[in-house]
Amino acid sequence: MEKTLIDEKNTEVRGYEDYIRSKGEVRDGVSTENAAAVVPSEVIGEVFDLKRSKYNLAQYATVKTVSNGQGTYPVSTNQEAILATKEEMAEIVDIDADMFANVDYKVETRAGKIALSNEVVEDSEVNIVQEVKDQLTKLVDNTDNKHIIDLLKDFPKQTVATLDDLKEVNNVMLDPALDKTVILNQSGFNHLDTLKNSDGRYLLQPDVTAPSGKSLFGLPVALVSDKLLANPKAGTYPMIVGDIAQSVFVARRNQVTTQWEKFDFYSQGLAAIIRNDYEKIDEEASVYVEFTPNDGEAVE
Repeated sequence: MEKTLIDEKNTEVRGYEDYIRSKGEVRDGVSTENAAAVVPSEVIGEVFDLKRSKYNLAQYATVKTVSNGQGTYPVSTNQEAILATKEEMAEIVDIDADMFANVDYKVETRAGKIALSNEVVEDSEVNIVQEVKDQLTKLVDNTDNKHIIDLLKDFPKQTVATLDDLKEVNNVMLDPALDKTVILNQSGFNHLDTLKNSDGRYLLQPDVTAPSGKSLFGLPVALVSDKLLANPKAGTYPMIVGDIAQSVFVARRNQVTTQWEKFDFYSQGLAAIIRNDYEKIDEEASVYVEFTPNDGEAVE
């Protein structure tokens, strides 16, 4: 039985490879939707496997596969609910707290180009499915990152000028029960990474569990590019502090379709279509910070 399932998967992937090499002419073994080829689930499973991605902010968010184009998804958010004392033979009472946030989503269609040269298509030695997978992964990563950052920048904004102000965001503005992460761009990371305390120790400390290998005030730091999270102005560094999983909901329709197209006179390839949505969960779970450090501030 297991061998039969493996053979079916391999047949599906081989059929998709034939579809690409024939530039959309051969469709044997390929599932279609609205004349577009459905990318095999084996390929899509790896594209959407966030553990494999080194640079996709969706790995910190709450990502759910949805079967409908729109709807409501309950996401657990409550950090303070307690279990009520129950007397023998008494009914179990309702917990006096909202345990879930009902997130309304409506997936949108998003398209991108996977460019393939004639040489790549016609060379049988090239693993063309892997080439498509690599390009599709980049498209998904870039799409996730842009929409998640845009959403996080719309959370409550706090302007800070000192490291004490920055500590207050973590210590006071955000619930201590949150599983917090700090997202920095390159400029902000570089600035904080050059600061030392009175003992000569750098402010950013080594942390093998953090995505960037560093932590700030004990919080793991994730590093993104200046292009993705741009400085609002010279000398001001943006950052997000908070629980991204409790802040951002990603509704994912895992079916991806592609269609062979000629993009212009010189290029051709696959037009890839994905469907997803990005929504806020809890407005109090993250803070968007703009840090404009005072000149010559000493680090304690």
